[in-house]
This record gives sequence, C-alpha cells and structure tokens, in this order.
Amino acid sequence: MGLRDDRDVWMHGEKVGDVTAHPGLDRGAKTLAGFMDKQFDPELQDLITYEEGGSRFAMSYMIPRSQDDVVKRGDAFYEWATWSNGMFGRTPDYKNASVMAFAAGARFLAEGKPEFAENMRNYYEFIKTNDKVLTHTLVNPTYNFAQAKEGKYDEKVALQIVKETDAGIIVNGARLLATLGPHADEIEVFPSTLLKASEENIPFAFAFAIPSNTRGIRMICRDTYDHGKSNFDAPLASRFEEMDAVVIFNNVLVP
Repeated sequence: MGLRDDRDVWMHGEKVGDVTAHPGLDRGAKTLAGFMDKQFDPELQDLITYEEGGSRFAMSYMIPRSQDDVVKRGDAFYEWATWSNGMFGRTPDYKNASVMAFAAGARFLAEGKPEFAENMRNYYEFIKTNDKVLTHTLVNPTYNFAQAKEGKYDEKVALQIVKETDAGIIVNGARLLATLGPHADEIEVFPSTLLKASEENIPFAFAFAIPSNTRGIRMICRDTYDHGKSNFDAPLASRFEEMDAVVIFNNVLVP
C-alpha cells in the first residue's frame, strides 16, 4: 500500500498511475512484496532478522560488532539471494547495508558538521524501524564527454544545488540510474564517483536521501522487460523486473 501514492513515474511515454498494478511493473512489485513478507515467516525470522529492544529488524540493518555478527549478516544475504537465484539484484538488503555503514561511521560525517552525524543516525533509525526500500543515484548524465572525463559537470543537465535556504538546499537536474526506483520508498543521492574537488564543482557536491514521492521528482523508466509472458516462457522477466529509471529533480527542496 505504501507505493500507492502520488509519485511521478513515466514509462513508454505515459504517466504510471499505480506502480503496483501497471503492466510491466506489477509483477516486479509483487515479487518484492513477497520477499519483504518472508521476514515474518517464523521459519526464517531468526535467519533474516534480528531482535533489538523488543522489536525485530532486517538483519541487513544490524551493525556488526563481532565475527559472529558478520557471519549472521552473510547468511541472511545469502538467503535473500536464493529466493531469486541471484537474479533480483537490488533487493532492499543491498541499500540497507550502505545506510547501516554510514550510521556506524557517523563520527566521520561529524568532521564536516556535527549535525551531519546526527542526521545520519536518525535516518538509519527511521528506515530501520519502518523497513523502507531504497534506491540510489550517483551518475550525472553526460552532456560533454571530455568535460565529464575531467570530473566536471555541466549545469544544463547535471543535478546541482541552485539555492540554499534556511529550510534546506534546492536541487535541480537529472541523475542516473535508479534501479528499483519506481518501487522504492526513498532515494539516496550521492556525489558522482567522478567528481573532483574544486571550487567550480561545489554545486555538485552533496549527499542526501529523500522520499520518492517528493514534489518535483519525476522518474522516467526504460522500456520494461516484462511483456506479460508466463513464468514458463519468461522465467526471469516475469518475476524479477527491477525497473531502472532516470530521476529528474525539478527545483526540489531537500530539508
């Protein structure tokens, strides 16, 4: 039910009204929901979840503090992978692990500003408690290949900060490529892996997370691989379509 909101998703040149019911997206959503539901299976709970403070959370959120913890996390990841024979690559445990790592290393973020560390810890608790599904983007569209090769970006297309206010930053531009984007609750946005430190690149240096249905965010999907064939005729596409999308930010406020 959480995916049935006003998120702005487009595919094949048309706006998608419901990402859980639209042909080409619906069966991938059902697969994802089925995977999430397994966390409540009494036979699997001790393998793929852990208990903390009287509540249960996905094992991928557990901050490992011993060798045994590392082994438990590995076993949980392996179990998730078996459900699709490794063919559903962007199961939520993938991004859960990155947020967990940021939270565990929050003191490093505090070197920038103390509130950065607190924001990260709060966000970790938020997605852990609500078991949110995340996607991420970290590649700017290439407008000029030579320019991109130098670690620079063009304001015509690349996501950038256009204004800073007391309420937060306002960003505008495009990012690639949000795998599982239409089915994700939140989007992680990281600096491009090619970004080089320089004064002219400051508008492109940021990291944040934001709900997928935030006003001003639009996802433009690639063509779907799920053409409605049976599981027998299309064993992968009919079950494991983890849709990719270009994410357009139209003057979006990031609190």
